[in-house]
Amino acid sequence: MAKGLRHKLGQHWPTKPLDRNKTARKPVREKLDMEKCQQEKDKLRTLYDIGENELKRYVKKAILSPEDDAEHLLRKLELRLDTVVYRLGFAATHAGACELIKSGHVSVNNVILDTPSFPVAHHDQVACKQTSLQQALVKAGAPPLPPWLTREGLAGSVRHLPSLHELRRRDVDINCVLEYYAVI
Repeated sequence: MAKGLRHKLGQHWPTKPLDRNKTARKPVREKLDMEKCQQEKDKLRTLYDIGENELKRYVKKAILSPEDDAEHLLRKLELRLDTVVYRLGFAATHAGACELIKSGHVSVNNVILDTPSFPVAHHDQVACKQTSLQQALVKAGAPPLPPWLTREGLAGSVRHLPSLHELRRRDVDINCVLEYYAVI
């Protein structure tokens, strides 16, 4: 309605604040805590030992996928070859797993690969060379395996694709990371 028409009809909305000492304010939307989300993003990058652009690509694919964004992102990160090698206990750290892969000590389905970001699929066989034991690259005491992996000696495989409750990380807020990239 036009201002004159509102006045004629007796509809008058106050434009000034009721208390003259305070200024009129528009309703303020809650802002995303970008600093907290950036810390969560950096924590995720450190945990999976990946770069900024690589994580941005994974998040973009997760947002565009039809399944749950958080589940898709975590599944893609967990099914990277370096993470699978680390989870199988062939290396003590992600960096050690990357070194093991780049040195040609890891094969997937009897094919030697040197790309740590290679996506491991359902029922893929991941094996470590016997010579890796002599070079002390393989970790002696392996941690307990996630339920979606199986290991027999120097070989392991992806039993089934991990579900969200198997992947849920308590140390990183994945939704905050997704929101961080959605805002940028």
